[in-house]
Amino acid sequence: MDEQRFSDLRRYANERDARNKASRQRSSADHLKELAEKRIKTTMIGAIAAIEEELSSFWGNKKNPDDMADSEYFIWEAFQKVREAILDKGNAQIRSICSEIGLFDVNYVGHKAVFTNKFHRD
Repeated sequence: MDEQRFSDLRRYANERDARNKASRQRSSADHLKELAEKRIKTTMIGAIAAIEEELSSFWGNKKNPDDMADSEYFIWEAFQKVREAILDKGNAQIRSICSEIGLFDVNYVGHKAVFTNKFHRD
């Protein structure tokens, strides 16, 4: 009876450890996705802000588009297209990196991340 009880406890502990490990891996991957997304968004917004800071004087800084001269409006419109392209491409990269992170087993250990490709195990 004691051996059966010990065996059941050991099995329960092993199952619990497996569940905890799987949960840590999921949360590690989610954490890495959040960090990657934050970095890419910061890069996108920083690029847009740098362009706006350097070039906004060409379209009248904070003028309403209806109050802009034709040349100012043309430059402002070009900036809007560049801004949209930066955001679209950045968001595509976020989706791509988040998808690619899903291909790895990720174990976050402080400031060290261990990646294992799920499809190429030794």
